Amino acid sequence: MVEFYSKLMGMWSELDNYVKMPQCTCGKCECEISIRVVKMMNEEKTHQFLMGLNDENFSTIRNQVLTLEPLPSIDVIFNMITQEENHNNLMLARDRRSDHVVAFTVRDQPNERPSCKHCGHRGHEEANCYEIVGYPPN
Repeated sequence: MVEFYSKLMGMWSELDNYVKMPQCTCGKCECEISIRVVKMMNEEKTHQFLMGLNDENFSTIRNQVLTLEPLPSIDVIFNMITQEENHNNLMLARDRRSDHVVAFTVRDQPNERPSCKHCGHRGHEEANCYEIVGYPPN
């Protein structure tokens, strides 16, 4: 995520060097053209950033951000996306640990305990059968 964001910021910075912002020509700045153009360009950058995200991992957070009014700054959105990415990573790690616990639990089922061929009891094998090796002293 950080690499994608940094690369995008670099490309936008380079693009800003080539694209000149229109300036107010009314002399009194009653037209507020600069404010409107800056707002429009920031919204465009925000949409470019959101649409560049991986659909599989970030479609939910992207939809949530797009419903916000007014649209937050790109820095706020980046922080939200980073939090979502961290949350997803934690959930994946938890799921992996759960798989190991389930595998361990299945392996430790009572019906999988060895049974003695000599006496037929479960829980030990013939090599450790008390009837063969003798009972421990009292």
